Amino acid sequence: DVCVPLSRLAELISRSKQELDASPLVCTVIAHAGDGNFHTLILFDPNQEEQRREAERLNHFMVHTALSMEGLLSDPLGIVRGLPYSLRNMYGRTWCRNWENEGT
Repeated sequence: DVCVPLSRLAELISRSKQELDASPLVCTVIAHAGDGNFHTLILFDPNQEEQRREAERLNHFMVHTALSMEGLLSDPLGIVRGLPYSLRNMYGRTWCRNWENEGT
């Protein structure tokens, strides 16, 4: 899930929808118009390397796009595979090292 200021939500949905529609994977879009929160469902077979890479590419695209629009990752627990990557982009490497070491 990513979240952007409401003034940027339509642009984020539009840009993301273009990427999702161009993908060979089955994808859907869900957005909360009142809070700027944006969800996608990307269906893929994790045993198929090409599909897994495409799903990760789409995820990274949406995270980068949201971050470039003064947005953020709004539900990091929902995308565990992208969590370290996304947090690094949101908060920087030093914050992530501290966060990762907190549990050890």
